[in-house]
Amino acid sequence: MSADIREKAGEVLQDEAAARERFYTIKSQSSSVQLTADKNALKKIKKRFGDLDHLIQAAFEKSVLGSDSPEMFTMIAQKYEAEKKELSKQANDLSASIEKQSQTENDVDTFIALMKKYVNITELDRATAVELIDHIVVSASTVQPREIVIYYNFIGNME
Repeated sequence: MSADIREKAGEVLQDEAAARERFYTIKSQSSSVQLTADKNALKKIKKRFGDLDHLIQAAFEKSVLGSDSPEMFTMIAQKYEAEKKELSKQANDLSASIEKQSQTENDVDTFIALMKKYVNITELDRATAVELIDHIVVSASTVQPREIVIYYNFIGNME
């Protein structure tokens, strides 16, 4: 693993601009599909939120004009307000997810700074592993050597 870290760090030292572009592409690809899905879901929630406001207003007008009873309006309004509350929570969660995914450039800069820090790494200690590595996947295969995939913090899988 320290060899893999030295390789990535060497790539940064050799041509930082090319490394930055490669890391940015890797990071963007992994999050672009989810980012698009989250943005579309947020757009639908905002549209529904507007629809609910119109429905509440229409129910109120019916109540005032005498078409529906005040109890009916209260029941309908409570139902729509509960839905708005749930949609608001979902929208907040999606906004946070979108914000996190939009941090690609900052993540790449942070990763490059970390790689520069560990150019001459000879062995991987716990502190360095925690700082650099999100998680590692080791294949369950009995064939040797097993496939090891390293997922770095800020970037993900670089293979």
